[in-house]
Amino acid sequence: AMAITAPKTKNEPLTAGLVVIGVIPNLQQKGLGTLLQKEFERKAIDMGAKRLSLSVRKQNERAIKSYLKNGYKKSDENETSFIMTKDLI
Repeated sequence: AMAITAPKTKNEPLTAGLVVIGVIPNLQQKGLGTLLQKEFERKAIDMGAKRLSLSVRKQNERAIKSYLKNGYKKSDENETSFIMTKDLI
């Protein structure tokens, strides 16, 4: 699922947030997560988003590795999660 958030300031880009993504264990490591990420990115661009954002639990090393491989950067964190973003502009 995804959500589009309006910019808080004029200088902040329109952001699409990835709310939830998952691949069942027996289908992991087959590129399906990357395909889902690419489709999310395509839909976000179609909706006018200039940035992607998501939250991932710190212990979810496989997901973090996948997001980094697909161009996301860690932009913030709290006790349990990293906030990761990817600029589309």
